[in-house]
Amino acid sequence: MHESGEVMTVSQKSPTPNPAQMYEEVLVTNLFRPLALEVLNVASPAPGDRVLDVACGTGIMLREAAVRVANLQRLAGVDINPMMIDVGRAVTEQAGIDVEWYEAPAESLPFAESEFSSAYCQQGLQFFPDKVAAMRETQRVLEPGGRAISVIWRQIEDHPFIGALNDVAYEHTGHNMLLDPFSFSDEDAIRDVHQQAGFADISIQPVSITYSSPSPKRDLRMMLMGATAAIRSLQELPPEERLELVNQVLDHADPVLDRYRDGDHLITDWHANLVIARKG
Repeated sequence: MHESGEVMTVSQKSPTPNPAQMYEEVLVTNLFRPLALEVLNVASPAPGDRVLDVACGTGIMLREAAVRVANLQRLAGVDINPMMIDVGRAVTEQAGIDVEWYEAPAESLPFAESEFSSAYCQQGLQFFPDKVAAMRETQRVLEPGGRAISVIWRQIEDHPFIGALNDVAYEHTGHNMLLDPFSFSDEDAIRDVHQQAGFADISIQPVSITYSSPSPKRDLRMMLMGATAAIRSLQELPPEERLELVNQVLDHADPVLDRYRDGDHLITDWHANLVIARKG
């Protein structure tokens, strides 16, 4: 395992990376890894913990937990998308991190009661069709006193770059390509879901990161393509149709990119709610 938690990019093995590979190489590298590090600064597992990651994507939270905390007893990742699991398995095997991978929905976790001491969910809860059922499942598989740690983007109004880019996407493609990740930001609603699922000691606090890209157009192309692995309305489109939609957005994105450039870099701020709840 590399001490930094970073490994060779998956696309070095494939000339035509799939959306999950693009997600790993752009969204994870520039966005979700920095966010995971901030989350772990606040809510890190302890040595000996059994750690679950729900809607794990390619497993960045598990990878960074393994780098930060020695002697974790168990690491398990669950995602509904088999492409994410395949990429995550390849990256963790290369890094020498032992992770169990499961393809399953968050509403039906393939575990017995009380198997885990910590359960993370980074940018997944807003996508679950039945949020209460998903959190009840997380509560079920946690041991008494175990923690559920969820990270959810705050409202689109707190992300003017993405809002402006989505306006471009809608104008030229008819798709709100970038709104879904910001659709569950109300703190009262978040607290209510956790309470209905049986959690106690629920806290919600802000966490923020800065995204910096030296290659804005390249990264934006991969970000938009990678987002199709998470956005339901675009998941089933053939690759050539996804690429056509992305190109239509990129052809008209320069005015938005120019507003957020600092020299050669694209600089944007991202804001999330960090939710920590405990099973009674």
